[in-house]
Amino acid sequence: MSLDANLLFDQLRRLPVDREYTYVNPVTKNKIRIVQVIGYERIVFRRCSQQDSLDSAKNENISYAFVQRYALALKSGLPTNIDRAVGASYNARSVLEALVAHLSNFWVCWPGRLEQLNDGKIVQKEGHKHLIYLPNEGHPLGQICTKDVDYTISEIPTQSAIYEAIELSDVATEAPAVKLDIPIEVRRRHAQIQIALIQIGIKLGYRPYVAANDQSIKYKGELLSNFPGMIKDLSSIPLLKAFPDASSAGRLIDCIWFSEDNTAMPFVMEIEHSTGVDSGIGRMDIFRKKAPKLAGMHWVIVADDAQRNFVFSHSKKEKRDGMKMWYLPYSHVEELYSLINRYDIQEVGDKFFEAFMEQIP
Repeated sequence: MSLDANLLFDQLRRLPVDREYTYVNPVTKNKIRIVQVIGYERIVFRRCSQQDSLDSAKNENISYAFVQRYALALKSGLPTNIDRAVGASYNARSVLEALVAHLSNFWVCWPGRLEQLNDGKIVQKEGHKHLIYLPNEGHPLGQICTKDVDYTISEIPTQSAIYEAIELSDVATEAPAVKLDIPIEVRRRHAQIQIALIQIGIKLGYRPYVAANDQSIKYKGELLSNFPGMIKDLSSIPLLKAFPDASSAGRLIDCIWFSEDNTAMPFVMEIEHSTGVDSGIGRMDIFRKKAPKLAGMHWVIVADDAQRNFVFSHSKKEKRDGMKMWYLPYSHVEELYSLINRYDIQEVGDKFFEAFMEQIP
């Protein structure tokens, strides 16, 4: 069972305001106070050192996006370290961790950890603090309680998604290409995820198509449209030839996977990083109405993990009759991208990819 930001907001709202809360780490003697939990928007808090007064401390905020990112990492019965869950992106990590630890179903635990030394030897060491969510076990609200757990956390790196240099061309204005060495956590996530989906599709035995306006993107010096197995023009696909409007309706879909023999179209995907869920659903729906009705088709919204609730609410609102929609988070795309780069995974079938997605009811 996993949480989401709304559930965490509801639980945090139960904590009394205008009282002092302590940090999880007993060495940290600073104080925290909740000022207000505002809807599902943000948590307003104050913090100060032990010798200072919370009354004179400034108001600070914890955003919904921050809470959502942490909430999605919390799994029932599994220890979670907030630094690993959210990285160094937020300067109120310890505050959020402390407030969550005061909730009745969250416990502090110290699982052991495996660490790889410089000589390659793997050793077990004393663990770092984690929180564990136990929905069927509770402690008094407003207290921090610990739980002994028989877990060992591996800190040996096993997954990475590395994108090399990408060349982006402005097709509309025919501006010169601008070369960007893009790490995974910065701009142009849309292009990175698109490239990952293309390479995953090729490795799993599909023939990907990429939106016509993105085919001029270069990755590792090669046009996306020239990648082995890529489809350059939808009108070349035999199963679409009997549907004259299908090719034009689907030309701007971010990514489509066809079967190797071009007789099936199992995954139609829109990456919603900037243009909005509604427009992506609209493009897929227009294409759906013009394309053949094939068995086993998945209409997929690919979006950042923190956007899950937004994707679900808008997808339900915009959902078209008979359109079987799915959600694929960025983290699962990059988990797959890492897997195909480390292992010889080939032609495992639609159900394998489906396991990384969540159906939108």
